[in-house]
Amino acid sequence: MAFSVSPEQLGLSLQNDKTEVYGIIMDWEMGGATATTISYITGDASLYLSSGGGVIGGGQHQNVSSAAKEFVKLGETYLNKTDKVEEPSLPNKNEVIFLSTYK
Repeated sequence: MAFSVSPEQLGLSLQNDKTEVYGIIMDWEMGGATATTISYITGDASLYLSSGGGVIGGGQHQNVSSAAKEFVKLGETYLNKTDKVEEPSLPNKNEVIFLSTYK
């Protein structure tokens, strides 16, 4: 679902002539389960656990919001080192996968 969030839904108006990362999804394999964090440039952030549960709306806390914004900005600096993926997969054992949403 995080992949379908558009910049407009987040209240963003991005430049058409520039690629801009506005969200990062991080999947982390944790001994047979997966933890997924979602961070947006707006400061919105959530954590989901494949075993159920998680934390939605973490960006309502200033420290989480600031960290989410910085994470996305930092992630954009690595865009030129990434590969485009049509069908994302879950991480293998002892692996972390970073995915971005960009326009």
